[in-house]
Amino acid sequence: LLAGLTVAAVGLPLNVALAVACGLPASAGLVAGSVGGLIASVFGGSRYTVTGPSTALNVLVLVVATQMGATGVFAAAIIVGLFQMLFFLTRAGGLAKYVPEAVLTGFTTGTGITLLNSQIPLLLDVDHTVSELVGNLHAPLWLNSVNWFAVISGMFVMIFMLGLRHFPKFPAAIAGLALAVGVSNYLDWDIHRVGEVPSTLPILAFPELDAMGWLNLAFLCIPLAVLSTVESLLSAQAADRLTGTKSLHSPNLEAAGQSLANIGAGLFGGMPVAAVVVRTGVNIASGGRTKLSAFTHAVILILAPILASQYIAIIPIAALAGLLCIIGFRLIEVGTLLGLARNNKVDAIAFVVAAVGVVTGQLALGLVLSFLIASLGGLVKKKRKDSELKRQTAQRPQLGPGIRAKLPAVKIDHFY
Repeated sequence: LLAGLTVAAVGLPLNVALAVACGLPASAGLVAGSVGGLIASVFGGSRYTVTGPSTALNVLVLVVATQMGATGVFAAAIIVGLFQMLFFLTRAGGLAKYVPEAVLTGFTTGTGITLLNSQIPLLLDVDHTVSELVGNLHAPLWLNSVNWFAVISGMFVMIFMLGLRHFPKFPAAIAGLALAVGVSNYLDWDIHRVGEVPSTLPILAFPELDAMGWLNLAFLCIPLAVLSTVESLLSAQAADRLTGTKSLHSPNLEAAGQSLANIGAGLFGGMPVAAVVVRTGVNIASGGRTKLSAFTHAVILILAPILASQYIAIIPIAALAGLLCIIGFRLIEVGTLLGLARNNKVDAIAFVVAAVGVVTGQLALGLVLSFLIASLGGLVKKKRKDSELKRQTAQRPQLGPGIRAKLPAVKIDHFY
C-alpha cells in the first residue's frame, strides 16, 4: 500500500506533465495513469510493472495530437490497444524472452539517463538544460539562478532515500515528501509546486472520428503499438532483473493487460500508456512486490484529485525531482557496461546503442540496431565455439578397430 502511495505521488505530476507536453488537457494524463494503470494491474502479466503515460511514447503521441487533436489521441489509445490484442492472440509477446541481456541493460541505462536529464533542472529550478549546465561549469553564473529552497526540498527526499536504503519496508520516499511539503509550506518557500488538479471522476465517452480519420490513425498507431508493447515487455524484464527474479512475468499476459489498459484509457479520455521503467523502479525501490502496489497506485490516482487536491497541489516539484534522480541513478548500470567492455565488446556496443537510442528519442531504431548487433555477436561467438569443439575433437587420438584399450581388471563378487 505504501509503495502504491509513493508511486502515485510520483506518477500524478508526471502524468500531468506528459499530457501538457503534447498539448493535451491534464485530465488526459490523469485518466491514462488511473484507468489504464488500474486495468493493467489486474490483467497484466507482471507483479512489479506500473502502467501510465510514457516519455518514450510522447514523441509519437505528439505527432497524433498535432495532426488530429485530443480526440485523435484518445482514439489512438483504443487502436493501440487493438493492435496489442492482436499481438496477444498471436503470442508475439513471448518473443521478448529472446531479447539479449545487453539490450535490456542498455534500455534501462538509457531510461535512467533520460530521467536525470529531465529532472536535474527541476531539482535546481532553473531554465537551463543539463548540457547547458555542464557546458557552463567553467563559468558558473547559472548558480545565481538556482532556487536553493527547491534544492533543499529535493535533498530532503534524496537523504531519506539514500540514508534508509537498507530498510526497504520503511516508506523513505513518503517520509521525505512529507517533510518537504511540511517545511516548505510552513516557511512559505517560493518554489514551484504541483498546482491545481482537476477534481472529477473519469467519464466514459467514445471518440468521434469519421471512417477516414480512423483509417489514417491506424497507420500512425502501428509504430505506437509496437513501441508501447516493447517498452512494456522490456520494463517487465527489467523489473525481474532489478528484484533478482527470473521468468516471473508472463509476456503474453502483459501484452493482453496493456491492450485492455490502452482501450480503457482511450474510452475514458486518456492518452496511450505503457508499463514504464521509471514508475516500476519507484515501485520496487519503495518495497512493492505484488500487483497490489500497482492497483493501489491506480486507485489513489482516481481518488486523489477528489479527496486531496489541496494537498497534492502543494507538493514541491523539486521534491519529486529528487526522488526521480535517485531512481535514475539506480537504473544506470555502469558496472555492467564496464564488464561487457572487458569481456564482450560486441555486447558492449549493443548496450551503448540501446542506451543512445533511448536518450536521443530514437527508441525503436536504437533497440532494433542493438538487438541485431547483440544477436550477430552471439551467432559469431557460437560459431567460434563450434569450430573450437570440432578442432579439439579432431585432435583426440582415435582407437582403431584392432586396438584394445587396456583397462584395469575389476572383480565383481556380488550383484546387489
